[in-house]
Amino acid sequence: AIWGLRDKVVETFPLCDDSNWEHIIETSQQVFELIRIIVSFMNKETWEEDGDSIWDYDEALPILQRDIINLAIIAAFMKNNPDVYLVFYDSY
Repeated sequence: AIWGLRDKVVETFPLCDDSNWEHIIETSQQVFELIRIIVSFMNKETWEEDGDSIWDYDEALPILQRDIINLAIIAAFMKNNPDVYLVFYDSY
């Protein structure tokens, strides 16, 4: 778990109207905002100050890199498919 990253996502994206746990990411621009948040945690200093994670920086870095690639692919798909959206499920 990366609690600091989770906190940034929860404060950036609104809750779905009918849920206390789902945060909706509706546009490719919002996906890029999510990517920006993840990129900020790739900075070792930010990680150490705000990451609040069970993983060390070196363990988490490849996961964050993979997530950025996957989200960029999803953002490109969303540009041509406006009915597609992401749900961040906060099981915290």
